[in-house]
Amino acid sequence: MAYSGTAGERGGCWYGLCSGVYWVLPVSGQREVPAEFRVSEDCVRNVQWAQMNASASNFRARGRSGSTSGFTLTEVLIATFVLVLALSSLITAFVMGMRNHRAAKRRMAALHAASDRLEELKACGYYAPALTPGTHTVSNGHYSVTANPSHPATKDVQVTIPYDDPFGRPNSAVRLDGSLAKALHSQ
Repeated sequence: MAYSGTAGERGGCWYGLCSGVYWVLPVSGQREVPAEFRVSEDCVRNVQWAQMNASASNFRARGRSGSTSGFTLTEVLIATFVLVLALSSLITAFVMGMRNHRAAKRRMAALHAASDRLEELKACGYYAPALTPGTHTVSNGHYSVTANPSHPATKDVQVTIPYDDPFGRPNSAVRLDGSLAKALHSQ
């Protein structure tokens, strides 16, 4: 009965090939080699070393309890690190999304206020005191009226409404431009 190949375990015995001679050792810890096998002393030492090395690696793999199920501390630490990294990225993305939402909401409110102010000024009429050339201050911003040099019967209006930017950018404001023309029938 001979096994081919390198050292391994089969049928409760260690087997292998050393210098053309097959060897078998019981796994149970017995160091006796059956008489029908010719094994040199070097081979016996090599086999004993292989058996001890395999036993040590099995002990490391199984742990002290003898069980091979579960995770090692290294695996748990790596998994925890990956999980923390993923969660921190998600939290950062969520916070930035909320900040962008807040900035867009404030900018949109300022844009609506500027649009409302421009519509109010258009409704006043060309000769209204609110449309005299110059800068006028209102409760939530300011607007400026200038005479258009290329079209004498036209006034250009620029409405500026500032807003609080959550990113801390200075001078955040919405500017809306419009033009008013004198109608032929207006007095």
